[in-house]
Amino acid sequence: MSPRLAACVAACLACLVAGCDASSKGASVDAGALIAATFACDAPASAASKGSCVEVVDAGTRGDGGIWCNPVTNGACASGKACDVTSANGAVNGFDCYPGTGDTAKLCAICDDTNGPFCAEGLSCAAASGDISGCARYCCTDADCGSGRCAKSASAGNALFGVVPGLGLCAAK
Repeated sequence: MSPRLAACVAACLACLVAGCDASSKGASVDAGALIAATFACDAPASAASKGSCVEVVDAGTRGDGGIWCNPVTNGACASGKACDVTSANGAVNGFDCYPGTGDTAKLCAICDDTNGPFCAEGLSCAAASGDISGCARYCCTDADCGSGRCAKSASAGNALFGVVPGLGLCAAK
Protein backbone atom coordinates (compact mmCIF):
# COMPACT_ATOMS: atom_id res chain seq x y z
CA MET A 1 0.00 0.00 0.00
CA SER A 2 1.32 3.41 -0.93
CA PRO A 3 2.10 6.05 1.70
CA ARG A 4 -0.63 8.27 0.27
CA LEU A 5 -3.18 5.44 0.50
CA ALA A 6 -2.05 4.83 4.07
CA ALA A 7 -2.74 8.48 4.81
CA CYS A 8 -6.19 7.93 3.35
CA VAL A 9 -6.74 5.15 5.90
CA ALA A 10 -5.92 7.65 8.63
CA ALA A 11 -8.25 10.14 6.95
CA CYS A 12 -11.12 7.68 7.14
CA LEU A 13 -10.48 7.29 10.86
CA ALA A 14 -10.42 11.05 11.23
CA CYS A 15 -13.78 11.19 9.48
CA LEU A 16 -15.19 8.91 12.15
CA VAL A 17 -13.83 11.22 14.85
CA ALA A 18 -15.30 14.30 13.20
CA GLY A 19 -18.69 12.67 12.70
CA CYS A 20 -18.74 12.76 8.90
CA ASP A 21 -22.07 12.55 7.15
CA ALA A 22 -22.03 10.50 3.96
CA SER A 23 -25.45 11.92 3.04
CA SER A 24 -23.72 15.12 1.94
CA LYS A 25 -22.39 13.29 -1.15
CA GLY A 26 -23.92 14.74 -4.25
CA ALA A 27 -25.31 17.75 -2.43
CA SER A 28 -24.04 21.23 -3.12
CA VAL A 29 -21.46 21.71 -0.39
CA ASP A 30 -19.06 24.57 0.32
CA ALA A 31 -15.93 22.44 0.77
CA GLY A 32 -13.98 25.23 2.46
CA ALA A 33 -16.74 25.85 5.01
CA LEU A 34 -17.11 22.12 5.66
CA ILE A 35 -13.37 21.74 6.26
CA ALA A 36 -13.34 24.81 8.54
CA ALA A 37 -16.23 23.37 10.54
CA THR A 38 -14.47 19.99 10.89
CA PHE A 39 -10.87 20.90 11.69
CA ALA A 40 -9.16 23.45 13.97
CA CYS A 41 -8.00 25.93 11.34
CA ASP A 42 -6.30 28.18 13.90
CA ALA A 43 -3.92 25.47 15.15
CA PRO A 44 -0.46 27.03 15.56
CA ALA A 45 2.39 25.94 13.27
CA SER A 46 4.55 25.01 16.28
CA ALA A 47 2.94 22.51 18.63
CA ALA A 48 2.92 23.43 22.32
CA SER A 49 3.49 19.74 23.14
CA LYS A 50 6.60 19.65 20.94
CA GLY A 51 5.37 16.26 19.73
CA SER A 52 5.89 14.67 23.16
CA CYS A 53 3.39 11.86 22.47
CA VAL A 54 5.57 10.45 19.67
CA GLU A 55 8.73 8.47 20.40
CA VAL A 56 10.90 7.99 17.34
CA VAL A 57 11.86 4.30 17.26
CA ASP A 58 13.80 2.89 14.34
CA ALA A 59 12.37 -0.57 13.74
CA GLY A 60 12.32 -2.93 10.80
CA THR A 61 13.01 -1.84 7.26
CA ARG A 62 12.07 1.69 6.27
CA GLY A 63 8.56 1.72 4.89
CA ASP A 64 7.68 -1.51 6.69
CA GLY A 65 6.67 0.04 9.97
CA GLY A 66 8.49 1.72 12.78
CA ILE A 67 8.30 5.31 13.90
CA TRP A 68 11.15 6.91 11.96
CA CYS A 69 10.00 10.51 12.46
CA ASN A 70 7.64 12.72 14.46
CA PRO A 71 4.60 13.82 12.43
CA VAL A 72 3.81 16.63 14.88
CA THR A 73 7.20 18.35 14.58
CA ASN A 74 8.52 16.72 11.40
CA GLY A 75 11.51 15.82 13.58
CA ALA A 76 14.07 13.37 12.13
CA CYS A 77 13.12 14.30 8.54
CA ALA A 78 15.63 16.13 6.38
CA SER A 79 14.70 19.49 4.93
CA GLY A 80 12.26 19.10 2.06
CA LYS A 81 10.75 15.87 3.42
CA ALA A 82 7.49 15.37 5.30
CA CYS A 83 6.72 12.83 8.03
CA ASP A 84 3.64 10.80 7.13
CA VAL A 85 2.05 7.42 7.84
CA THR A 86 3.18 4.01 6.62
CA SER A 87 0.77 1.12 6.53
CA ALA A 88 0.34 -2.61 6.09
CA ASN A 89 -2.89 -4.44 5.32
CA GLY A 90 -4.86 -1.19 5.48
CA ALA A 91 -3.69 -0.22 8.96
CA VAL A 92 -1.27 2.52 9.98
CA ASN A 93 1.89 0.80 11.22
CA GLY A 94 4.32 3.70 11.55
CA PHE A 95 5.62 7.02 10.24
CA ASP A 96 8.44 7.75 7.79
CA CYS A 97 9.90 10.69 5.87
CA TYR A 98 8.74 11.18 2.29
CA PRO A 99 9.99 13.58 -0.36
CA GLY A 100 8.06 16.82 0.06
CA THR A 101 7.63 17.44 -3.65
CA GLY A 102 4.15 18.88 -4.04
CA ASP A 103 3.39 18.76 -0.30
CA THR A 104 2.34 22.39 -0.18
CA ALA A 105 -1.35 22.44 0.87
CA LYS A 106 -1.68 24.50 4.03
CA LEU A 107 -3.78 23.97 7.16
CA CYS A 108 -7.48 23.53 6.27
CA ALA A 109 -6.82 23.61 2.52
CA ILE A 110 -8.48 21.02 0.29
CA CYS A 111 -6.24 17.99 -0.31
CA ASP A 112 -6.27 14.70 -2.18
CA ASP A 113 -3.97 11.86 -1.05
CA THR A 114 -4.05 10.23 -4.47
CA ASN A 115 -3.67 13.08 -6.96
CA GLY A 116 -2.71 16.09 -4.84
CA PRO A 117 -2.58 18.68 -3.65
CA PHE A 118 -0.76 17.02 -0.75
CA CYS A 119 -0.52 18.50 2.74
CA ALA A 120 2.60 20.27 4.00
CA GLU A 121 4.70 18.92 6.88
CA GLY A 122 2.92 18.57 10.22
CA LEU A 123 -0.42 18.04 8.46
CA SER A 124 -2.46 15.03 7.39
CA CYS A 125 -5.04 14.85 4.61
CA ALA A 126 -8.18 13.82 6.49
CA ALA A 127 -11.78 13.34 5.38
CA ALA A 128 -14.15 16.13 6.34
CA SER A 129 -17.21 14.46 4.79
CA GLY A 130 -17.79 12.07 1.92
CA ASP A 131 -15.09 12.70 -0.65
CA ILE A 132 -14.09 16.13 0.68
CA SER A 133 -10.74 16.15 2.52
CA GLY A 134 -8.71 18.88 4.16
CA CYS A 135 -5.30 19.29 5.77
CA ALA A 136 -5.53 18.82 9.55
CA ARG A 137 -2.68 19.40 12.01
CA TYR A 138 -1.21 16.41 13.89
CA CYS A 139 -1.40 16.91 17.68
CA CYS A 140 -0.60 15.43 21.07
CA THR A 141 -2.68 17.73 23.30
CA ASP A 142 -5.52 20.23 22.99
CA ALA A 143 -2.91 22.99 23.42
CA ASP A 144 -1.58 22.06 19.96
CA CYS A 145 -4.94 22.91 18.39
CA GLY A 146 -5.69 26.60 18.93
CA SER A 147 -9.41 26.85 19.72
CA GLY A 148 -9.99 23.20 18.73
CA ARG A 149 -9.37 19.87 20.40
CA CYS A 150 -6.93 17.03 19.78
CA ALA A 151 -9.10 14.12 18.56
CA LYS A 152 -7.19 10.92 19.37
CA SER A 153 -9.81 8.24 18.88
CA ALA A 154 -12.36 7.16 16.30
CA SER A 155 -16.03 6.94 17.16
CA ALA A 156 -15.59 3.25 18.07
CA GLY A 157 -13.07 4.33 20.74
CA ASN A 158 -10.07 2.95 18.86
CA ALA A 159 -6.91 5.05 18.71
CA LEU A 160 -6.81 7.18 15.57
CA PHE A 161 -3.18 6.15 15.03
CA GLY A 162 -2.85 2.78 16.81
CA VAL A 163 0.95 2.72 16.72
CA VAL A 164 0.98 6.05 18.59
CA PRO A 165 -2.16 6.06 20.77
CA GLY A 166 -1.51 9.59 22.07
CA LEU A 167 -1.40 11.09 18.57
CA GLY A 168 -4.41 12.79 17.04
CA LEU A 169 -5.62 15.41 14.60
CA CYS A 170 -6.82 18.90 15.51
CA ALA A 171 -10.60 18.98 15.22
CA ALA A 172 -13.05 21.84 15.69
CA LYS A 173 -14.83 21.83 19.06
